[in-house]
Amino acid sequence: MFHAVRDLDIFFFALAVVEGLFFTFILPQKYDWKLFLSGVGFKAIRILIGTIASVVIFVPIAMWVYQHRLFTIELSSPLSFLGLFLTVEFIYYVRHLILHRGIFWITHSAHHSPRDLNYAVAGVLSWESSTFLFGAYFVLLPAFWLGFEPLYFIAAFGVDVILQTWFHTTRIKKLGWLLESVLNTPSHHRVHHAKNPEYLGANYGALLIIFDRIFGTFVPEDDKIKIEYGLPGWEGSYNPVTVLLHPWKNFFRNLMRVRSPSDLWQCLAGNPD
Repeated sequence: MFHAVRDLDIFFFALAVVEGLFFTFILPQKYDWKLFLSGVGFKAIRILIGTIASVVIFVPIAMWVYQHRLFTIELSSPLSFLGLFLTVEFIYYVRHLILHRGIFWITHSAHHSPRDLNYAVAGVLSWESSTFLFGAYFVLLPAFWLGFEPLYFIAAFGVDVILQTWFHTTRIKKLGWLLESVLNTPSHHRVHHAKNPEYLGANYGALLIIFDRIFGTFVPEDDKIKIEYGLPGWEGSYNPVTVLLHPWKNFFRNLMRVRSPSDLWQCLAGNPD
């Protein structure tokens, strides 16, 4: 299963390269190669650090929780695989909501910093987002407690994330009501990356959009609204160091302004959107 995740990481790089070459030489259009290099660099760093963090910290914790599981869920039938998929999708949705809150936003905001979208943006993720705490991977633990074998679940979660690479584009338009009522799509994900006030705090789903519809966080793309990407109040940067330090500077600045328990709560767990 981990080989599948590794192979799909290669798929990420291949897709980003093909997109860049296609829109540079085959169908010449504006393509941001600086953003491509930034995304690939972020991805490579995160793969290295994420592997270490998983093996040393997350996997041992996950196996300990699994040893105290309520049930044993065998992946031996189509129904069990469907249950695995829906559980991964729901946990991704919950984790994504958390990553847009307070101190967790520090680790996720890098992904929202680019001022354009291409497939390489899928790799713009901070190294902290691969860690157990700041990456909010503790949200996966209930799945192991219920009985999903950790290594298979973690691999399935990784595959789910990598398959979202194709959402990061402005070139694929809406795919029709039938598909977009159930699936997450480039249109839905453009809304998620937008900094327009109308779109903030929307569309947290993974491959499905159903949990956004169920919990009221779904917002459709409006063709009349020109989407602006990036972080509100910041011009952004291609420099990974600058991108990584920016949210920490904001966090400590806000922390210095804390004057009450409610201020502290907003700083640590509030919605920055």
